Amino acid sequence: MAVVRRSVALVLIGVVAFCSMMSSSGVAQESQDREIQLRPIAYQLGLRVDFEEEQLLGYAQLTVVNASPQPAGEIPLLLYRLLRVTSLADAAGQPLSYEQRVVQFEDWPQMQANFVLAPLSEPLRPGDTTIVDVRWEGQLLGYQETGMRYVQDRIDPDFTIIRPDARAYPEIGYPSLAMLRAAGLAEFTYNASITVPESHTVASVGRLV
Repeated sequence: MAVVRRSVALVLIGVVAFCSMMSSSGVAQESQDREIQLRPIAYQLGLRVDFEEEQLLGYAQLTVVNASPQPAGEIPLLLYRLLRVTSLADAAGQPLSYEQRVVQFEDWPQMQANFVLAPLSEPLRPGDTTIVDVRWEGQLLGYQETGMRYVQDRIDPDFTIIRPDARAYPEIGYPSLAMLRAAGLAEFTYNASITVPESHTVASVGRLV
């Protein structure tokens, strides 16, 4: 194991234990008649931490299942407000159309996030799975302004942490705290590849399976 010379880039990607959300009045109205139908079951994750630009660049192959009794017609994703999706594709590599916008959570006005919505060409039947490839980039900072005072995550050469509390990687959901809580904790398997300078060591917190 490499010796830590300066700092640790820590990746924490296990069970989502804290759920929050966002929305403008328009998104709030849209979310009222929806439910979270999809559940993540696996992530293939690739991250590059750019300390000079204070940026995070990410890639995820996300496998989801329709856990509801009704067909699912869209994939809703949440990211932190300073992270922007740069591409979205299906398992065959075909680009998916999507919209993204920074909105307030309907039941937590201080919280903002990037809400990404991708319609499916064919509805996903109950119990079926599908794969979506997501690429994103941006910054992690300013959480205290949203009321999440305990979250001080940022891209910092002294210490960087990637975790669900900060929505540093795509999460299935709508901008409604009540909806995320109703969906319950998300448990999934993952493989993670993290690129950092040679001066840093990567640690992963999760149950080895």
